Amino acid sequence: MVYLGSAGDELRRATVDYVLKSGLSVDEWLAETGGYRVFRELWGMMRRGLIAVVVIPSITVLPASSRTVLHFIHDCISHSVELVSVGEPWLRTTLLSDDARRLIEALRSIEKRVISERTKQGIARAKAAGARVGRPLKLKPEQVLEAIRLYREGASIPSIARQLGVHKSTVYRYLKKYGFRR
Repeated sequence: MVYLGSAGDELRRATVDYVLKSGLSVDEWLAETGGYRVFRELWGMMRRGLIAVVVIPSITVLPASSRTVLHFIHDCISHSVELVSVGEPWLRTTLLSDDARRLIEALRSIEKRVISERTKQGIARAKAAGARVGRPLKLKPEQVLEAIRLYREGASIPSIARQLGVHKSTVYRYLKKYGFRR
């Protein structure tokens, strides 16, 4: 598989020359003009074991952040996919030393921890500012009061759910939360 991304003509020619000289048989040539839909498809095929070798003109054609590129390289290593970058001859996953592989794994792990910590800090700041965090409520407070009123008047749970436009289990959950049991 050759992923050309949005590489310019010079990088494309260098990639074609590399493929021809190395004698690789190419099942598919992928290119894209914008976004990274094709890259995501390539990544998914690689994860499913459908690709053995990925040739790219340069690491710069990978349409993603450095974090995503790091995860992509890690996935190539962990799925035994050979990644060859024509523009960066040092970037060939089969040639990476164990130390380089450990470094990539360590950087990936650090990035995950940083994201997790930033997320926790952001949630704490939002809570401190009085924001409600978590899943949005299905019913507004006035709808809950309406459900309780209807229930007290003898309306069935399915009819209350229909009136409020929610599933009956939502009505059951709210009634239970406010001390109403059948």
